[in-house]
Amino acid sequence: MPACFSILTVLISALLFPASAAEPDGRGRLIFTGDILLSRQVEREMLKTKGFPWKHLVPLFIKAVFIMGNFEGAAGKAEDCPAALSEKQLCFAVREEFMPVLAKAGFTAVGIENNHANDLGPEGKKRTQESLNKTGVAALNFEDSPYF
Repeated sequence: MPACFSILTVLISALLFPASAAEPDGRGRLIFTGDILLSRQVEREMLKTKGFPWKHLVPLFIKAVFIMGNFEGAAGKAEDCPAALSEKQLCFAVREEFMPVLAKAGFTAVGIENNHANDLGPEGKKRTQESLNKTGVAALNFEDSPYF
């Protein structure tokens, strides 16, 4: 199944068939967040607390039928950041075991087209998309996004 079809299916399903999160009058809430960073200090905090950044927002998130943010980084190991890249700009390598926290928080989809999408090269971007899809979070990229 083409990725754009599955992404479009997620969006339409969220809007037309709201889950139990729908309001009593049938309306559904859509939440769009900003950048999502799961590396650097956020990674250290998650390892230290064994928690995740949105634990206090879960009561709000469970009332939504669709939640989307902008995923800053690529799934993989920090040591895989190219040396030339890390000298010139930040490299956001996200541990693959952290990817499921997005689904745990309630995210429906995340955009993966930004300045850090290729921090770990094309393989890192592909691994990010696969990791997100495995957890049930739609990975929205430019090539596969729906268009009309």
